[in-house]
Amino acid sequence: MRPQPPQTRALAVKLNTVGGARTAVFYPGIDGGVDVATHFSARMPDWTVYGILTAPAVPAGDSIPGMAARGLAALARKGRPVPDCVVGFSFGCFVALEAAQQLRAAGTPAPCLVLIDALVRLGSQEVPPAVESVWQFARAAGLVSELAEFASWDVPTRIAAIIRDCGRTLRGLDQETGRRLYDNIERGTEALTGYRVSAYPEAAGVVVASGSTLTRPDPALWRGVFTGRFELAVVPGTHIELMSPERAEEVADAVRTLADGSSRPSGD
Repeated sequence: MRPQPPQTRALAVKLNTVGGARTAVFYPGIDGGVDVATHFSARMPDWTVYGILTAPAVPAGDSIPGMAARGLAALARKGRPVPDCVVGFSFGCFVALEAAQQLRAAGTPAPCLVLIDALVRLGSQEVPPAVESVWQFARAAGLVSELAEFASWDVPTRIAAIIRDCGRTLRGLDQETGRRLYDNIERGTEALTGYRVSAYPEAAGVVVASGSTLTRPDPALWRGVFTGRFELAVVPGTHIELMSPERAEEVADAVRTLADGSSRPSGD
């Protein structure tokens, strides 16, 4: 009998060692890594922050609703079935928004929603081809090659270039982790294609990097998505710098400010 691949599941990983009574859940960027969120989570002592990690990898044919549901199920296994705040970074903003919508649909108290540096449009999204998504991510992490050259290579050559150029920014890259990173970005792009965003009528906030290439600090961009109370905060730096130790205090301040203004007391 052919061995079956391990079942994909989400793991809820606690990101801060000293956590408070309120619960926040963090959905990561398209690379799937949650360790970058430990920097700002450590500066949120009133909150217990869990990151959602997909293991062993994002499966082919995955969907945004599936990612969101697996994350909430993982959080429930930790005894925190209803988070007070749902946070997403970059691609994870779409998954976080979907998770908040699923909680509302289930009749649970609506969580505060905080999205970190992504442009989320009402309805269908503008999604680049998968190879361009990989290139954009790698380019921000130090890839030297231009898109046309990168796209002309086969996948092993692209992965080798990412490992060569992005090692300083993406620590621990090797052939195995590079392949997983590539697959996660490709499958995340596929999941986002055709996904439709519905308006969220509850409290929400957006953190925007001052040097972001994905969005800009213009509340008008978000009015169709967020029809309830909405706030916006700007943090200095680029998109990828928001998850760095150097920006941790500023990001934590922004997330706390946005979440504390509308979070309800936890029942835990």
